[in-house]
Amino acid sequence: MKKIILSLSIAIIVSFVVFPVTVNAMIVNSKGNVTIAADETIDDDLFIAGETVTIRGVINGDVYAAGGTVDIDGVVNGDVLAAGGMVTISGQIKDDVRVAGGQVTISNAIIGDNVTVAGGNVSIDNQTTVGGSLSFGVGYFSVAAQVARGIVGGGGAVYMNGTVANDVSIGVGELRIGPDANIAGDISYTSDTKAIVDDSATVGGSITQDVPVSTKVDINEIDHFIRNILVVFAVGGFFSMLLVGAIMIFMARDALVGISKIISNNTLRVGGIGFIALIVFIPAVVLVSATIVGIPLAMIAGGMFTLFLYISPIIFSMSLGKWILKFVGNATKNQYAFLVVGLFTFTVVSIIPIIGGIVTLVALIIGLGAIITYSAQIISRNRLNG
Repeated sequence: MKKIILSLSIAIIVSFVVFPVTVNAMIVNSKGNVTIAADETIDDDLFIAGETVTIRGVINGDVYAAGGTVDIDGVVNGDVLAAGGMVTISGQIKDDVRVAGGQVTISNAIIGDNVTVAGGNVSIDNQTTVGGSLSFGVGYFSVAAQVARGIVGGGGAVYMNGTVANDVSIGVGELRIGPDANIAGDISYTSDTKAIVDDSATVGGSITQDVPVSTKVDINEIDHFIRNILVVFAVGGFFSMLLVGAIMIFMARDALVGISKIISNNTLRVGGIGFIALIVFIPAVVLVSATIVGIPLAMIAGGMFTLFLYISPIIFSMSLGKWILKFVGNATKNQYAFLVVGLFTFTVVSIIPIIGGIVTLVALIIGLGAIITYSAQIISRNRLNG
């Protein structure tokens, strides 16, 4: 793991030294509904968020979409990363699809490479083709697609009724293989119950059940599992913070520039302010909420403080990215470049045992202190102007 992390870190730094950094993207953000119409073409990456997100046009780049409802039914000549309460993907996706949601539906889609999906209820119909592998982690999963490689994942109940060109390796509560299933390789599944395989189904290899057995706890296996989980969360966190950070730049660029200057000029001071805020906040909220009048104030303060904690690593990462690019001799002032470089570095370092925890804490403290300092400066300036 350490060798992989070191290699990734060296690769990203070298790439920015050898090649000039240009990060461009189209950002669309709305509290309501937002639509990319069928007659629209975007020659760039697209960051899009809203209560309802609809994409019908052509995107010549990657798509990062988030909303209560996300509906992608166009042409995306890149990757798709989507998250929402209800997500529907159709149309043509050239590269990978990574999607998470309460209800996920992939129908009549042509996906050029891998699909990774997580959700409560996930369905992929028989009009969908997947050019790569399929990975999933769901409550209920129904897949009838044509998958060019293998399938791996885990779910409560899984129903397979499509074509798979390679092996299937899954952990399930219940597995059913439908009559139209055509699986070229082996099926290996871990479950307490025996799979139900329709007589008309075709399986080219063997079907092997591994029944979970209660054994002695293997500390190494637990450690390996925890590390894998941390990596998964780190990757998911990177993409979610990337999306939030891009929206922040779009909506409050001047504020972020001001906060970044505060961190650069007074790192130790803002770190001290952030550390004090972390220690003092919880007791202060408890004291305020001791009265009926103070309860709503405590709730508001708690919500704001939670928001500050979430965006603190993003702000810290932007300052880190600016410092890295300056250190390697790149003089760009592109805030998106700072965001991508800083978040990538922060994410890689955050999964290193012990060091990652320390760096994450430092990011929270410095980011929080910078937000508080900037807010205090704005309030003071408004009072003087008033």
